[in-house]
Amino acid sequence: MDTNINTLVSITILISCVCLLQIHGIAFWTAKVGVFGWGWSLLLEVSALWLWHKPKVSHRLLAVLVSLLTLAGPIHHVTSPILEASHQAANEATASQIILNNLESEKSRLEDQLATYQANSEKRTGWLTPITATNKRLIEIDERIAGLTINKPDDAKLYVNWVIIMEVAGLIIFQIVAVLTILSLSKGSNKPSKPRVKEQVDPPKNTQLIENIVATQNTSNESNLPEDDVSIEIVELEPLTILENVEVFLKRTGKNFREFSEYAGVSPKELSFLRNHEKRLVSGERTVSIKALEQIQKALNN
Repeated sequence: MDTNINTLVSITILISCVCLLQIHGIAFWTAKVGVFGWGWSLLLEVSALWLWHKPKVSHRLLAVLVSLLTLAGPIHHVTSPILEASHQAANEATASQIILNNLESEKSRLEDQLATYQANSEKRTGWLTPITATNKRLIEIDERIAGLTINKPDDAKLYVNWVIIMEVAGLIIFQIVAVLTILSLSKGSNKPSKPRVKEQVDPPKNTQLIENIVATQNTSNESNLPEDDVSIEIVELEPLTILENVEVFLKRTGKNFREFSEYAGVSPKELSFLRNHEKRLVSGERTVSIKALEQIQKALNN
């Protein structure tokens, strides 16, 4: 009676573990190979259990490989959403930091411009419009910086790592319990029958060593997925910076913009595009070309 109860409990535990693993395994294989994913997942699980049930060492070694392959699908299925969310949060944090750095840089530049405009306004009139526009832009930058700082994504990397570890450990435990259960059932079914009293036959010696093999899954490829690279293009020829340098050059040399266009070897049209770079950029119109910026920069360096 006790043997039957133990067998029933073992079968119940085996079915429960297999069902839970198959929920994730079928989802993984279905996503990879379509409707045939059911067959892939179930056939791998049945093959593993059948191989573990066999007493031969060769069968057990093959069972280890099949169990690892069976376990790979559920592990990938439960960890991939968390890893993707972690990567997305990391990318958002990086992008937010880049925007903050750019805004801080622009704010510093505008503050310097504003100081120059205010100093010039003390000497002559006509600086009210650029001063007003600069102040308006500074207010907009401050509001964006405040918004990005408040909504900056939290670093949940440690929490994500612990969740992944717990999920992987749980799946591995379920797989180990399934293996130990099938080994227990296999041991009971492989017991030799009692010899007849009249026959002088020595009972066979049990030489089969039952190995409890802990199936582990290397998840380093999953947990260390390379984060999506965020390409940051460093623009060496920044139009607004070059425009400031041109204005400084004109003040130092006493030249006007037409004379500078001849000196730099660029058309007055390109120089006009540079002077109205921000306005044309906002309206989506053509602005100064890279070639013209290179020529202007070369002239400034001479």
